[in-house]
Amino acid sequence: MVRIRKSSNFSWNVDVKLIEMMDIYEVGKWDRLKDLYIPSISSYIHSGMAAAMGLNLKIIIAAEVLSQPKISMGTSFQIERVNLNTAGVFAWSLITILLAAMLERGLKLLQKN
Repeated sequence: MVRIRKSSNFSWNVDVKLIEMMDIYEVGKWDRLKDLYIPSISSYIHSGMAAAMGLNLKIIIAAEVLSQPKISMGTSFQIERVNLNTAGVFAWSLITILLAAMLERGLKLLQKN
């Protein structure tokens, strides 16, 4: 019996032999997605999440600087900047960097599980 393998959009990241094995054993689409494709792209998803989390933190603080809510990191950052308090600006910058590092560490812990 000769089988013609259907092309897959995810095959660029998955071993062709695994795809052929799943074709031979007639593994269903859901099992193929769950057991083959999702584990193969999970590292890309996690790295994208880490990059997005860092960018989102920067965007949120920049939005707080512009909108000036009563209690926020961005407002405190802006107040220190306007008052030319260099130590305060560095302190809020350090707090932001530490928060970003903690978020990235949390994502790495989630990735291990």
